[in-house]
Order: sequence, then C-alpha cells, then structure tokens
Amino acid sequence: MPRNAEQWAFEIKFDGNRLLARVDGDDVRLFTRNGHDWTSRLKSLAAEIRALGLGCAWLDGEIVILSDKGTTDFQALQNAFDRSKVEDIQYFVFDLPFFHGHDLRQVPLAERCAPKLLVASKRPPYTWVNNGQHEAQHPARRSHDVSLS
Repeated sequence: MPRNAEQWAFEIKFDGNRLLARVDGDDVRLFTRNGHDWTSRLKSLAAEIRALGLGCAWLDGEIVILSDKGTTDFQALQNAFDRSKVEDIQYFVFDLPFFHGHDLRQVPLAERCAPKLLVASKRPPYTWVNNGQHEAQHPARRSHDVSLS
C-alpha cells in the first residue's frame, strides 16, 4: 500500500469486457476497447442506454454477467454471446469522460461525481461503480469486502 494512499484511487477489476457507450441524442453506439462496434450484438443494452436520455455523452465501463454469488463470471459472459442470451449482461459504468460537450478527461475522477448521479439514478442493468477513491484502503482488503476474492 502506498504511503500516501489517500491520494490513490483503487479500482475493482471486473472479469468482463470493457465497453464504451457513445451517446449522441437517440444514436447510441457500443464499442469494445479495440474499437469494434458491438451495438448490433447488444441491441437491448443500447436501447436501455438510449432510454436514459443523456443527450450527448460517453460512458466507460465493463459488461459482465453476475453469478448467483454476485461475482462476475467471464465464461458466462462468453456463453451469453454464443447462445444469444445477452439480456443477462450488466453494464458497470466507472467513468464519464465526455458529457454534454464537455471533455472531462482532465478533470480529477473525484470531481466527476455530479454526472454520475444521472446514471446511478436509473434502474439496472446499469450500475455506477464507486472505485473508492476517497477510501485509503488496501486493494486486497477492498476486494474481499465486495466478495471479489
């Protein structure tokens, strides 16, 4: 643990696929970290994001499938695509780099909280991830507390 742990943000590592959602009015596109457009593979997710009415935004997060224990299950995620059962996929949003024409990438993560409220107030399958940037807690302890270890 760093000596100045209060200045660090510890992030939960989800066992899923990174996904960026670009929202431009009613046009929602879903992209993998390699730039592949997965909108057609995740039509219901795109429709749910469209229903949020965000206007213009980029959401950054991870798509996962949760096990009965509440942990992520990467094999189940892969199987969801193979079996065309993508309705069980959850989108954990952990960043909002662009919002209503504002580039927020240079704004400290802790200060990007206000737009989070808009996303977090909506129903699942969207969850805003609080990565504990205000908690000076060892990552291994944090992962145990949220049943990831």
